[in-house]
Amino acid sequence: MKLTAAQEEVLVEWIQQKGQRFIPLSLLVVAKHASIISRTTVGENWVMRFRTRHPELQARWAGRIEKCQAQSLNPVATADYSKELIETYNVQLRNIYNMDEKGVMMGKGL
Repeated sequence: MKLTAAQEEVLVEWIQQKGQRFIPLSLLVVAKHASIISRTTVGENWVMRFRTRHPELQARWAGRIEKCQAQSLNPVATADYSKELIETYNVQLRNIYNMDEKGVMMGKGL
């Protein structure tokens, strides 16, 4: 199975976005996302060949997941991510709400 250059670019950007937010990805997760993008199943060695084609992506052993989560939730990273989302999707201030860990149930009002 082969992804087009555009599909591989989408996958690279997705991996980089996850990395910027300290979200660890396993080879299996990358393969599953590649399969979603291509709408076919990638082979078992596909991810290794993909990594060879994209040396800008680096694999590292992740520490405990708690450490990764703690790093991703620092005020600077959270503010940068929020600003990026607001700018990317042109979110109006009137459409920004504060939520706790429970969020909002779908189909229910605020």
